[in-house]
Amino acid sequence: VLAARLLKLANSVARLGTSRPATDLRTAVSRVGLNAVRSLTNAHEVWILGKSEAVRGLEKRLEVLARQTGQVASLCHVVAGKYTRVPPDVAMLAGLLHSSGRLYLLARAGNHRGLFADATAYRNVERDWHLSVAVALLENWKVPDEIVRAIADCEDVAREPRGTPSLSDVVMLAVTIARHVHEPAVLETNLREVKCLARFGLDARAVAEMLEASKNELAQLEAALA
Repeated sequence: VLAARLLKLANSVARLGTSRPATDLRTAVSRVGLNAVRSLTNAHEVWILGKSEAVRGLEKRLEVLARQTGQVASLCHVVAGKYTRVPPDVAMLAGLLHSSGRLYLLARAGNHRGLFADATAYRNVERDWHLSVAVALLENWKVPDEIVRAIADCEDVAREPRGTPSLSDVVMLAVTIARHVHEPAVLETNLREVKCLARFGLDARAVAEMLEASKNELAQLEAALA
């Protein structure tokens, strides 16, 4: 299954261009790069987790989390390629790993079902702890510091921008768009008032145009990652 998904990603419109379709794994890996392989492997592990006893009864929550994560990861890929010098495959991996803390908490919550009796209580735990948990996990996995730092900073709206747009900025922008894509007024306020987002010079209309222009690319990447 993982091999099939890798071939699908390699042959997506986002990556195919004028190249001939990849028909073997060596070509697919060479085409997408190791960071994309890591991204796809992580997504595949989420799929496997969805079939485990640990999340029995929580499949719907896992499905929503996987879909949101795929959306953020694909947005990171597109934003990095269009607006920054950040390698798109690195950005996609960071976007996928940004929800590691939420995934960990969801898997562990399966052993504490009482927590789900109060949805507000669980949301508060997730809100307050998911980034700290993600950073601890990623450091333990020896994930590159740049990615760990980007995930640690992705919700810090008070952070001061430095130099050219960074991976941290890309992840923050992707998370913001995914969170408020159906709330254009809220999205535009964030794009204007959060300094690390304002540097992109985007408004809600520009984001909508970017999403429409990248619709096929985003769909291909989300299908591969979700």
